[in-house]
Parts: sequence; structure tokens; C-alpha cells
Amino acid sequence: MKKNIITLCTLLLVFSLLGCEKKKSEVTFVTNADIEESPEPEPEMDFLEPMDYEIVGNSIKLMKVQKDIDYLEILPEYMINGEMYTTDLSELNLGKLGLKTVVFLDGITELPDNVFNGSDIQHVYFPASMACVYDIQLDYMNPENGKKIEVFYEGDENMWNSIFTVYEIKNATFDNSTPEEVGASWAHKLNKWVGGGYDPDEYLYYYNISLEQMRILENR
Repeated sequence: MKKNIITLCTLLLVFSLLGCEKKKSEVTFVTNADIEESPEPEPEMDFLEPMDYEIVGNSIKLMKVQKDIDYLEILPEYMINGEMYTTDLSELNLGKLGLKTVVFLDGITELPDNVFNGSDIQHVYFPASMACVYDIQLDYMNPENGKKIEVFYEGDENMWNSIFTVYEIKNATFDNSTPEEVGASWAHKLNKWVGGGYDPDEYLYYYNISLEQMRILENR
């Protein structure tokens, strides 16, 4: 009888060991290399999302606003799929109804002459990096309901006076200019003929305004 008990115990021990071996074979060890991490969204894509743009070499050409928004920030460069692209604003036009505020970030130096043509923009922020701002650019903006266009500038008043320039309308023809330049020249002349012209009384200027202050003011 004792022998049978010993044999039974031995069998139970063997089965127990086999069971442990089976469980061990089912364990799967996962290393960091096996885990596919979801790429974090690039914050610049949030800024690009409302825009119509195209990639040209190492540049990203912004052309127009294609979604209904009332506030827009434009960066000097954008990260797309891990690659950095310099912003090209040579064909930018912000003539989108409903867009009230545009903020150009530090690093942007110049804008096309007709960037505000046809726009509803009432508030614009220029960084200290701007090399030139023409009166004719601001003239394309029209104040609403007896209010004034608000121009915010990162630099001081002396810096603004050094970059603010009276535009000389060019007599562009197809013989000496590109079709884009001819079109811009005609648009400037037409704007002047119908009573356009920069009137400083239609604008309020604010100097030494940081980007953070501008964002706070936007939430007034």
C-alpha cells in the first residue's frame, strides 16, 4: 500500500512539472522594439490645416485660406513628416471672408503687395523681423462700422517708421514684367482710381507688443 502511495505521488509530481512547462511555453516577452509607437502629431500641422499650400523643393508655398476661421497665425517655417520647410508667402492672399485677425510670427520678413486684398481683416500683427511694410498693403483692409484697423507691431515706433514705406505703383507691362506683376500693378491702379489710398486716420498702431500679449489681446 505504501508503495502505491509513493507511485501515485510520483505521478502527480511529474504531471505538475509538465503543467509548469506548458505554461512557461505560453509566455510571450514583449520588448520595446516590438511596440509600434504612434507618432506624435506635429503642432505645425494645426497651423497649416486651414491653408491651401504646396511643397516646392525645400519651401512650402502658402496661397490662401480655404476654411472658415476668424484667427490665423502664419509661421516662418513648418515641420512636415519630420522635414523642415521654409515658408514662401510670395503668392499669399488672405481675402477670405470672416478672417478677422492674422498674426505673422517672428522670422517673416516680407509680404506680397496684395496680401490683404479682398479680406475682412481688422487686426494684424507684424513681427520685428519685417523688413518692409507698404502703405498700399494696409490700404486693402477696410475698417468695419466706423472702427479702426488695429496694427500691432513687436518693435518700437522708431523701428516701425523705418520699415513703413510709401508704395510707388509700377507701370508693369507684359514686355518687362511677369503676368503676376502686371496683374498686381493693375489692381493697385484700380484701387487708387476708385477712391482708395492709405488714410492714417483709419488705423490704430500699437508698439512693443509681444506675441504673447497679442494672443491675450485677441481674447478680449
